[in-house]
Amino acid sequence: MRKSIRGQVLFRGRVSWTENEDAAKTLDVTGAPMRDYSAGEKTLCSVRNESAVVDLVVKYGSFIKGGIPDPPPSGVACTMNNTGDTVTSTAHGLLVGDAITFGATTGGVTVGTVYYVIAVSDANTFQFATARGAAAFTITADGANTWSVAGEFYVQGTVTIEKFTAGSSTAAVGGLEEWVWEGGPLPGRAMFCKSAATAPAFAAFLTVKRV
Repeated sequence: MRKSIRGQVLFRGRVSWTENEDAAKTLDVTGAPMRDYSAGEKTLCSVRNESAVVDLVVKYGSFIKGGIPDPPPSGVACTMNNTGDTVTSTAHGLLVGDAITFGATTGGVTVGTVYYVIAVSDANTFQFATARGAAAFTITADGANTWSVAGEFYVQGTVTIEKFTAGSSTAAVGGLEEWVWEGGPLPGRAMFCKSAATAPAFAAFLTVKRV
């Protein structure tokens, strides 16, 4: 069993914007140990915003939904059913809203396309669609297929990092925010959004440490 070292730096990353660039930026948190919810692992995240003009909103989360096992199911056998537009898969464990892909074109699906579970009839049967809340996908033919949980980004929390302000007796120094990320960083992502498009070029830095 890997021993956790308090204060150990697990990840460092940087994102940047050119002048007046209107775009969200992402950092995939890689190279750090997998999180362990059962052991109560936590990480301390800090973001430094070097802009003196705009605030940053950072959405952080994982690619694996909390209720799905780690590693997630992959290549699970199933049967596509034209009658009723259902999929049969023994003890599938899926929930409404889960994102999945299929391994073959059986039933009229496209390999690599992300579909969404919209109904779970029982432990062995579900329906899916091309979008959450959409009508059930029309399965064109019966036959064998496989499904896998898709690597979708699930937002666990949001934090705002204020623009940098020069320190004085009346103004606090902004530009830095810390928060505890329950369970650790992997598989994880942080998405950075500017509060306004108009701003000089600047960068932001993310550091993830064990606590």
